[in-house]
Amino acid sequence: FRRVLFRSAEPRTATPRQSTARYDGPHSLIIRSATSGRQYRFEHPGATQVIDSVDITLMRRIEDITLL
Repeated sequence: FRRVLFRSAEPRTATPRQSTARYDGPHSLIIRSATSGRQYRFEHPGATQVIDSVDITLMRRIEDITLL
């Protein structure tokens, strides 16, 4: 699996309170957000997670993540 840690450099704008993200990469993936402190674990390709609004910008920067 891969671990990804990003610190968002973009200013916060009005975003939905939550979103759902789908992982389409080849392996499992764990993402830990420096902004919210949350950890998101995608166990397999096609796995989904509910994403906190402060982490939406982070998820948009990850190639194998699709916001639904």
